[in-house]
Amino acid sequence: MVDRRKRKRKKSATQISRRDFLKFTGTVAIGAGVLPKLVWLDDAIAAIPASEGYLLVDTKKCQGCLSCMLACSLVHEGTENLSLARIQILQNSFEKFPDDLSMAQCRQCVEPPCVEACPEKALFVDKKNGNVRIVDVNKCIGCKACIQACPYEPGRALWNPDKKKALKCDL
Repeated sequence: MVDRRKRKRKKSATQISRRDFLKFTGTVAIGAGVLPKLVWLDDAIAAIPASEGYLLVDTKKCQGCLSCMLACSLVHEGTENLSLARIQILQNSFEKFPDDLSMAQCRQCVEPPCVEACPEKALFVDKKNGNVRIVDVNKCIGCKACIQACPYEPGRALWNPDKKKALKCDL
């Protein structure tokens, strides 16, 4: 009887348990599935050049006059309309000045999810103008994928309800 127990122990010490086998094969399968995607993702990120600049605002000096928003919509859309401005000044009435104002404009992300999300490649990196991420309105189909992909709240890509196209800050 003692010999049988010793044999069972020896067998179990040299054999892999079913649980260990499943752990090992699961790890290998996951690694085989994830590793190629990580390599592909790294190549995709490296293909997008960094923006050479972006807009900085000293919010401590901003008075909240909204003239920058009016100028932005006039230059880009031909009309003074605050909702069409690509720069958005946000006012929080529950805070004291100057903490009641914040600015929302495109951050020109190093890894822009909006560029990757656009199915028509209407949102692209403009290498001629300092690698700025911009929307080609002729290619934009109005799917709003770029707006939904923006990681910031509120989203930095905006919607033009008249033209049914996305808008994006080009500074």
